[in-house]
Amino acid sequence: MSGPAIGALPGYRVELSPERVEPSEALPRDVGFQAQGLAPTPAVYVSGQDRLFVRAYNSVAGAEVEVRGRLLLPEGRIFAFTRKVAPPSDRSLYDIDFPFDLPGDVNGAWLLNLLVVRSVGSFRRGQFFVQLSLFQGSGQSGFRHCVLASGYVGHDIVVNWPGTGINSPLEGPGILRSVVGSDPAAGAEIVEVVPPGARWVLRGLRATLVTDVTAVSRIVSFIIDDGVAILLNLAGVTGHAASLTRYYHLAEYGYQPAPVGSNIFLAMPIRLCLFQAWRISTLTANLQAGDNWGVPQMMVEEWIEG
Repeated sequence: MSGPAIGALPGYRVELSPERVEPSEALPRDVGFQAQGLAPTPAVYVSGQDRLFVRAYNSVAGAEVEVRGRLLLPEGRIFAFTRKVAPPSDRSLYDIDFPFDLPGDVNGAWLLNLLVVRSVGSFRRGQFFVQLSLFQGSGQSGFRHCVLASGYVGHDIVVNWPGTGINSPLEGPGILRSVVGSDPAAGAEIVEVVPPGARWVLRGLRATLVTDVTAVSRIVSFIIDDGVAILLNLAGVTGHAASLTRYYHLAEYGYQPAPVGSNIFLAMPIRLCLFQAWRISTLTANLQAGDNWGVPQMMVEEWIEG
């Protein structure tokens, strides 16, 4: 078939012909696949100088995980090992490394897999985070040279290499916690601080204010600050008279609800994110020496700030 091509220059013709398709060629008879002498995939070769490095953050008292692994030795034998890791419960950085304990006549082996499972304690996703690496040297002179996997461990939640991947402790959902605050003295405001190593999303707060007989209207606001500067003022508009008990509710309402009986509601932003050392407090206009805030109860979503 021939004819002028669309957009061709005047005086020129473009000849078109059907494409010729060649059949695919078969593999030559002398091509094959090697079945012996292949490295296992996706295994990593470790030498006698390599160590298993575990970095962990934990927020649950008494929690412990077990690291399980398998090595393929040069002669084809499988060598299995286990290690226990029990970091403190203050979310602080905890590093520990272990030798692979290869047999004396073996200089290296293929690391086939690693698995981290809950061993002791009850904890969920968002409370115990681990990272697995390969490490050479010792102490401050040592260094990590290969990060293998990281993620949360919990009930029926494991970290597995290969498989889990390398995840941040801030990825995915956190742990929902019911947090009981401290009890302010009479005439004092509520002040709650996000603990070290934690990141919170405040989902809700409930607190009780009992006023004394002083005849003046109190108005309650909730303050978010970073320890120094005020970042958010959730101002109240409902007066609280003398000799009354009122229950204050702070939540993601999306609008400002009207008071209902003894309950006063304040709306806060959706997904109010708070870093460690940030504070949640009350600011009560006309607060009297005999007024008394009760223990606040908070619902938070928490991650470990690794």
